[in-house]
Amino acid sequence: MHYLGLDVGDARIGVAVSDETGTLASGRPTLQRTGPRKDVKAVAELARRHDVDEVVVGLPRRLDGSLGPQARKVLEFVDQLRAAGMQAVTWDERFSTAAA
Repeated sequence: MHYLGLDVGDARIGVAVSDETGTLASGRPTLQRTGPRKDVKAVAELARRHDVDEVVVGLPRRLDGSLGPQARKVLEFVDQLRAAGMQAVTWDERFSTAAA
């Protein structure tokens, strides 16, 4: 099972693709944001090219767990991915830098 990991920002989308075991992910070139439709199309093409089963999108929650403006933008993007037929889930990014 391959996963496509996304770190969605306003200007760019960070990308990583897992190995077939879903254990190790490798970074891929960053996508420049060009507009909602084109962004979703670019992600769909990556998912197809890498035989991805699920897209995992980092969700930047606040420390108290609430959703700020950027998290709401990310959730909107996840909805667009799902509307395009992709299996997409969110992953809480809190403390991910410290864990790494």
